[in-house]
Amino acid sequence: MSFVGVILVVSEGDLSSVLSHPEAFGPDTPLLFGALCWVIYTSGAACFLTWSPIKYTAITMALGLVSAVVLTSSPDS
Repeated sequence: MSFVGVILVVSEGDLSSVLSHPEAFGPDTPLLFGALCWVIYTSGAACFLTWSPIKYTAITMALGLVSAVVLTSSPDS
C-alpha cells in the first residue's frame, strides 16, 4: 500500500499524467526505487522471525553500507 501511495503522490493522483509526460518520470525514479526498497526491507523482516529487530536492522544496514561504498568509490586512474 505504501508503494501505491508513493505512485499516487508522484503522479499527483492522475496516473495518466505519468504516461503522457514521460520526461517528468526521470526525476521521480529514485523516489520510486527508494519506496520499493523500503517495501522489500519491511516485507523481508517476515522471513527472519527468529531475529530481533536490532539484528535485522544491523545486518541490512551493514549490507547497505557496503553497497553504498562500492557504488560511490571511484577507481584510481
